[in-house]
Amino acid sequence: MAGQLVLAAGLRVAVLQPEHCPVPDEARTDLAIDAALGWFRANSRPDGRWLYRFDAEARRDLGGYNEVRHAGVLLSLEQAIAAGHGEAAPVADAGWAHLERRLEAAGEGRLAVADGSSRFDTGAAALAAAAWTYRLEREPPEASTAASLLAVGRFLAAQVEPDGAVSAYWDRDTGVPLPLRSRFSTGQTAWALQRLADAFPGAGFEEPGDRALRYVALRRDGAEAWFPSIADHWAAYALAERPQPFADPGLDRYARTLAGRFAIQVRWESQRRPGRAWSDLTRARPATGAAVGTLGEGLGRLADAAPPGAWRDGLRRQQACTAGLLVHRQHLGSGDAPLDGAWVTGGVTQMDDQQHALSALLAFRRHHSGAILMVAPPWWLSLVLVLLAVPARPPALLPTDKARRPGERARRCSPLRPRPPCSPWWPWPRRRCAPPCRSPRRRCAWPPVWRWGWWRWVGSSPC
Repeated sequence: MAGQLVLAAGLRVAVLQPEHCPVPDEARTDLAIDAALGWFRANSRPDGRWLYRFDAEARRDLGGYNEVRHAGVLLSLEQAIAAGHGEAAPVADAGWAHLERRLEAAGEGRLAVADGSSRFDTGAAALAAAAWTYRLEREPPEASTAASLLAVGRFLAAQVEPDGAVSAYWDRDTGVPLPLRSRFSTGQTAWALQRLADAFPGAGFEEPGDRALRYVALRRDGAEAWFPSIADHWAAYALAERPQPFADPGLDRYARTLAGRFAIQVRWESQRRPGRAWSDLTRARPATGAAVGTLGEGLGRLADAAPPGAWRDGLRRQQACTAGLLVHRQHLGSGDAPLDGAWVTGGVTQMDDQQHALSALLAFRRHHSGAILMVAPPWWLSLVLVLLAVPARPPALLPTDKARRPGERARRCSPLRPRPPCSPWWPWPRRRCAPPCRSPRRRCAWPPVWRWGWWRWVGSSPC
């Protein structure tokens, strides 16, 4: 019994730590969304860019910029406008002016987003195109705007290879795609092409978009061997864009795998308690606002596409947990423009922290009104489950020459088979170990209970 208690306590302290998912209500979520939009408004630059990276402890701008994340911010702002936050339109329009100035030719009839380097990033063009489709919904497109968007779409379609993989970059010097891969460019491109196919039917975007999505779902994990496996929220966006994606067995299997990746990370993140020594030691510091936000985005989009039932309800609960973590960790009321409404991790906040957190909160708010019931098991439940699962003592391992009783399993002894475990660290009281086998004609038997005890997989064979 003492061994059981030690094992249960170790599992509880190191593995089965309690989850902390603050319950976000309607008013508090709206306040967090407004504060995030206020951050972009307060930190907008005259040229249409935003404050990229800020050190809260040293009180200084760390500089740098990233055009992929600029396009991502435009996407989040357009999602906010579509959700009824019209005050974000002037901020988004200033950002659009900057992005349109960065568009450059990438081959005949194609446009891509330039970042000052010798190559075009496919992800920047994909997010720009996806955000542009949201923009088309709020204002009639001009002929020049539609032509530019179609040119960006042709660039994305050309980046999709015959097997569905996506070239992450296009070389400006040679004028050809580079055979390089990115963790998220493939999912971003698949989603953008599907939105373009809906906005411009018959323009030739549907087939490459479907090819890229199927590569993500069926081949990417094996072909590109990313470690750890990608919890791709952009792929979740692409899945949700398709009509009835779960009718396809391959896409359904990938969607459930993706949901599992999100859920594991949410569970781990909810066990982190900032400022507590044991949590910092066993769970490390909390993830950035961008990382938690992507989990909320992915779960929300999968839940949008999932059929009604227990699985979708579980996705919604996990989505509510990420929203609660974001609301709880946001900096509010400081009156400091670089920090008010931001998510700060390790003393630093970055533009995409606000971007992904905003998109996750908007997705949560769209489907949840009022409080969400988050039921957490009591602390003693895991202890009881462990005590029930682990028997007080494994069955005796009895070498015998007698005939077997019904239900007993017999095996021939072999000198190659190890003896049963008999070491000081074994959690049960020490007992007499079975003697080693000495004759190949001697037989061994174990009681029937051995067949269903979990020690069958962790213990040694009886002879």
